[in-house]
Amino acid sequence: MKDHAFNMALLSTVGLLAMGVSAGLRLNLTDSAPRGIWLEAPHTTLQRGMVVAVCPPAVPVVRTMLQQGYLAYGKCDGSVAPLLKTVAALPGDRVTLLRGSLAHVNGVPVPNTIARPSL
Repeated sequence: MKDHAFNMALLSTVGLLAMGVSAGLRLNLTDSAPRGIWLEAPHTTLQRGMVVAVCPPAVPVVRTMLQQGYLAYGKCDGSVAPLLKTVAALPGDRVTLLRGSLAHVNGVPVPNTIARPSL
């Protein structure tokens, strides 16, 4: 009886997760965006500060990151999950990148943009 109840609970959980994914719900447990459940919805106009889902390019370093567990499997080219990123700059903005420094957009520093030395 306990096995049946466990199996039913497991099946229900998997079903709810599948419905959530098909409805555009996404669970983020990484540091790329605030952790939690996100709803992916189409937008036509980008705005600074908006969080967007971006497919990384299908290049060797992305495949390596996927194989080593740094990225999740998903629906993008190369079977990689989309990454959640905050829009920091828009067309026409001036972006300045200097090694070892924060990125700047229109002269304003963007937090958390210094590359890790290991990358």
